[in-house]
Amino acid sequence: MLQLPEKHLKEALLSQLKWQGYTFIRNAIEPSLLRQIRGRFDQLVQDWETTHTAVRNVENGIVDLNRIYELDPVFENLMDLPTVYPLIEEVLEGDITLLGGAIGHFLPARTPSRMSWHCDGPYLRLTYILSDLEENGGGTAIVPGSHLSEGPPPWLNSDQGPHEFPGMIRVSAPAGTCMINFTRLWHTRSPNASDHPRRIIWQVFKHSHQELTQNMELRLSQEYTNAQTDPRRRMLMGLEPTPGSSEVLTPKT
Repeated sequence: MLQLPEKHLKEALLSQLKWQGYTFIRNAIEPSLLRQIRGRFDQLVQDWETTHTAVRNVENGIVDLNRIYELDPVFENLMDLPTVYPLIEEVLEGDITLLGGAIGHFLPARTPSRMSWHCDGPYLRLTYILSDLEENGGGTAIVPGSHLSEGPPPWLNSDQGPHEFPGMIRVSAPAGTCMINFTRLWHTRSPNASDHPRRIIWQVFKHSHQELTQNMELRLSQEYTNAQTDPRRRMLMGLEPTPGSSEVLTPKT
């Protein structure tokens, strides 16, 4: 089979996102920026007790770095990363704002999963992978194409955790990759059976007419938003009008 010409890559990514509900942009974060982000991420995880937005689960050691943009300017590069943002802008037809602040997520090695199969609201999520993610490394498990159906049935879950599902895949990718997916896609966290932690940063986008996250801990602080001067980032935070439409985010058929 012939290799796809580079000039058609964007159309291919948009097609995969439309019909399968997800796609990947490889090498989205260039190596020098990735090193800076990874280094600061690890430092914040280590210093979680003194990081004012960090939350650590005492049972399994999972650390969430909420509103990570507020913790260091280096993370702000991911808000409108040039290798990713144009694709998001096209999917959302220019009407693009942040659902809330980005979240850094640290999943320790050898951590089981009790998360149920579920789907979320009509949004678009970016997952930036900061360290090489193996198939058994706790990556998100997804069911391709499930964003076009109703939510997952109850029998997919039990008290012990999510069940395997025919056709599901476990996300694996090299560091620097960005996964884009509709959040209506059925998904769960798979167990991290590897000897390495999973390091990722999530950012969710919405249309301007959709409400901000109801979780107040994830909303960007007023102090942070008031300090923004970049026109695009002010638009993403809802401080300036968006040029696009305001139709509800659904994959077009």
